[in-house]
This record gives sequence, structure tokens and C-alpha cells, in this order.
Amino acid sequence: MNARHKTKIIAFSRMLFILYIIFLAYFLFFSERYGRTTSTEEYRYNLTLFKEVKRFIMYRKVIGLESFLVNIIGNVFAFAPFGFVLPIISRDNRKFLNVTFLSFEFSLTIELIQLLFK
Repeated sequence: MNARHKTKIIAFSRMLFILYIIFLAYFLFFSERYGRTTSTEEYRYNLTLFKEVKRFIMYRKVIGLESFLVNIIGNVFAFAPFGFVLPIISRDNRKFLNVTFLSFEFSLTIELIQLLFK
């Protein structure tokens, strides 16, 4: 593969990455379908690791298949592109530890934004 072809792939990957971030922000913060527009005066947060995952697995028959799939499998598919595309668009982030750390930071940032803005 020549240098010109690599440059095109990186440019295309960067455009896709930006689109991915925009769509992710929309679905995580603004999507009306999942109740993002309602606000309450009290904070509701969970700091226990995998508590919501356990709850969705335990009550999957009560909450229905769509809610189960959106919350369990949807989270995996929503954040997987970050870890796959990041090494393509950034030469500095091709090491497993860098990608893992940046993915953790990205997820933590989203959770903190959700906490701050309810």
C-alpha cells in the first residue's frame, strides 16, 4: 500500500470518527426516544461497577427484549468503534495500554457529563 492510499484511509477514518462522536453524543444526550429530554430535580447516579448490567440481566423478562438489547449490547456496539478507529487515526495510540486508558477516559467523561447535566 502506497503512502497516498494510507493518507486517504486515515482522512476517511477521521471523518468517520467525527461522525461517530456526533451520533454518539446525540444518542447519549439528546435522543428523545430514550427519555433524554426529561429532567428531574434530584440526582440519580450509580457508582457500583456492573450494577446496572446485573439489573438488566436479572429483570430482562420484565423490561422487555428491546430495553435489554439497547442497554446491554447497545453499549458495547456504541463504544467499540472508539477502540477500533483510534489506532487508525492516531499513530501515537496504537499501543493496547494507550487505547485502554483513552477508552476509560472517554467513558468516564461521558458518565461525568451525564451526571452533571442530569
